[in-house]
Amino acid sequence: MNYYYADAANRPVGPVPFTELQRLKSVGTIHDQTWVIEEGTAEWKPLRNLLGGSGASDELAQATPATRIQETKSTCQACGHVWFYGKQEVLTSRNDALLNVSKALMCCSGCIPALLIPTKTPIDLNKCPKCGSKASRQEQVVHDL
Repeated sequence: MNYYYADAANRPVGPVPFTELQRLKSVGTIHDQTWVIEEGTAEWKPLRNLLGGSGASDELAQATPATRIQETKSTCQACGHVWFYGKQEVLTSRNDALLNVSKALMCCSGCIPALLIPTKTPIDLNKCPKCGSKASRQEQVVHDL
């Protein structure tokens, strides 16, 4: 049997054989909560249902609402360091950059009120905090609590 799975952007990828799904899970590309569908069927299911679970425990897991946290996992291609960031860090970084632009556009450079607004240094979330490389790979991950 061949399957499709949803990537981090929820785009279908495949078809791939079952053994490839197992390999992708073992290397961390996909996880238990990744949505999969068997070729020729119409129902998407979490990978955990396909890999072994059937019966009451899966039904209970689907019936119990879980708190989900979505964040971005970044992996440095230069040194292999892994770091995570969430929506709040993205918003803060964008806000800091926008504040600097609005300060620059506020008025002439000699304006005293503009001098009183602190300059923010936005954090480059795609830059490795360990080695400083911008060669990083991002993927969306979801954690159930």
